[in-house]
Amino acid sequence: MKHTSESFQRIIKTALDNGIMQQLVSIILYDSDKCKERVLKMVLVWCKKCDSLWLSMNSFVLAIFSYLKEASNDILIEMIYFLKELFLFEQYLPSYLKLLKENIDALQFLIASIRSKYLKIQELSLEFVHQICLLNDCQLMELAIDNGMVENVVDSLTNEWIKNDGRMVSIVLESVLNSFKCSLERHKGISEGIENRNGWMNIGMVDGKSQKTKEIVEKIKGMIEEERRGEEMEMCEI
Repeated sequence: MKHTSESFQRIIKTALDNGIMQQLVSIILYDSDKCKERVLKMVLVWCKKCDSLWLSMNSFVLAIFSYLKEASNDILIEMIYFLKELFLFEQYLPSYLKLLKENIDALQFLIASIRSKYLKIQELSLEFVHQICLLNDCQLMELAIDNGMVENVVDSLTNEWIKNDGRMVSIVLESVLNSFKCSLERHKGISEGIENRNGWMNIGMVDGKSQKTKEIVEKIKGMIEEERRGEEMEMCEI
């Protein structure tokens, strides 16, 4: 049986009114990974088809946040993918961003996942961080930077799979560049985060990959050099 968009929304609304979201939250917290995976995929389909679902999303997202550290690698992949995809739904962004800012442990875990030994988790975590950067929400960016975003992103440049993937190289470098753009007062910390991780060497390894990469690298280097010049001028004034 095929449903129109309106009939589908009516079905979902009836399900929500009858407490289905609470049942799905309990599955995320207590059921098997296979059930969790199916629920995540199902709710993502609902997100695309039901404009009013966001009213019940907060408890669901919080359930995911609370389960991240306990998740097996397979379900963690599904969860990070789900959280990343939520950025694409404008109606969820205000409440979603608020939840991210209020749940620093979850944000920190997602940033730390960039250094996972599982490539798919690394890739999804980098894409997640990149989407944070693209939102230009300075408060969220500052929280991400304070929780090790720059260091983890720069570290990822040493991974062979990234060095051989132009798209991922761009994602990494654009994330670093946007860190500078959105957090002027944290320039010094960002510069130190790059240098403390041998970032010059890491960035140098990808310098000549493409014209776009080269341009981004030059902008990053220019911002760091500008930071240094500012420090030197301050020292001279003293």
